[in-house]
Amino acid sequence: MIESETCKKIEISTEQYVRLSDYIHKSFKLNSTGDFIKIETTANRGETDAFYEANGRYSLFNTCNS
Repeated sequence: MIESETCKKIEISTEQYVRLSDYIHKSFKLNSTGDFIKIETTANRGETDAFYEANGRYSLFNTCNS
């Protein structure tokens, strides 16, 4: 990805990366075998889009952009 006014690179330590990765992994719901639960839908923006079940809820104050 190329840096621009709207896209900036940030550098994080290995420890921060591991913590971020763990946080993201824990946000997904898992099935009985420990796999992510894919949502089958035709509401995709492109051929490579995919949606998965997640923990938590959305609201007016807690959105995907929060």
